[in-house]
Amino acid sequence: MPCHASLRILAAGLLAATCFAGPASAEAAARPVRVLQFNLCNSGHAPCWGEKPGPDGTRAARTMSKVVSVFKSLNPRPSVVVMNEVCSSDLASMKIRLGLDGDSFFTVYKNSAKYTCGGSRNGGGSYGSAILTEAPLRRPYSAYRLEKRFTKQDGSSERRVMGCRKEPAFTVCTGHLSVSTVAVAEAQCRELMSGGRKLAGRGPLIVSGDLNLRWNRPAEQAALKRCLGSGYTRKSDGNRQHVIARDSGHGFVRTGTISMGSYSDHDAFWADLS
Repeated sequence: MPCHASLRILAAGLLAATCFAGPASAEAAARPVRVLQFNLCNSGHAPCWGEKPGPDGTRAARTMSKVVSVFKSLNPRPSVVVMNEVCSSDLASMKIRLGLDGDSFFTVYKNSAKYTCGGSRNGGGSYGSAILTEAPLRRPYSAYRLEKRFTKQDGSSERRVMGCRKEPAFTVCTGHLSVSTVAVAEAQCRELMSGGRKLAGRGPLIVSGDLNLRWNRPAEQAALKRCLGSGYTRKSDGNRQHVIARDSGHGFVRTGTISMGSYSDHDAFWADLS
């Protein structure tokens, strides 16, 4: 066979192999992600509110300014910010100040009504959790967003929720789980993971939130292990906040905490995933 014919055949074979393998390889290769997790105690309901600095009317605003300063202290900047115990009215300004274009708010309920942020010392609007990301949510929203109240709740009037956003490269979910008993927190954790897996499909899944389960308490550690099952790795702030990643999607590179001072009873927790 002439040399130039062999080269044409080889080139065609390489092109076919590239066309076949390219998209699959792109989907399989997880993009590095930095997640920044907060529990802001910014609802006006929790006891830690009374410890926050500043005049009453500015406490919520000062807390959100602390979020901005923590975010900007990290290099590279986080591509995902998760906030528990935050007020819905804080989100619009946060997107602008953090330079993130995507946001989802997940409302906690009090009995059957939306739980509003309490008193005058809060950010206003509804109380719940939020996920901020680099890109706006794709349409139709119902295909890329999940929000639901947990099936299992504790005996209080507060009805906790879970929420997820499906980004082009990964799915991220959050939940602020019940503090009442390990059994309730575990049931909610299982539902959070199940909902995340369903939305993510076979793609990378990241779960970040205040799970109210601590790794250094044997009963709570056992509940976390049962919740995660196999195929997931978890890192925490040493307390109740955790970031969980599907092993087939991302691997943990490093984690760290940043003090929130007297603005919250939880440190900010960040995690780098490869």
